[in-house]
Amino acid sequence: MKILVFYRERPGTNQSYHDFMKRISDLSVKHEVVDPDSRDGAARSELYEVLSFPSVALVDDDGRPLAIWRDNLPSPEEISSYLFV
Repeated sequence: MKILVFYRERPGTNQSYHDFMKRISDLSVKHEVVDPDSRDGAARSELYEVLSFPSVALVDDDGRPLAIWRDNLPSPEEISSYLFV
């Protein structure tokens, strides 16, 4: 399982993004930041239908989405609710 964080740096979003990254580091799940402006990031954004940023996708080991929060940074508790299903 992995947390994909789709993030495009913009004025006003930096603090909430950094707070979110710090909070999810306590979860026992790998996470990866996806730059939607890179070639790979644009393809992954399209794959998961992420058009607004920041967004978060929780995916299984095969890359299938378990949950997607678009234009929203979920709480660690929201993410955790999918980890123990």
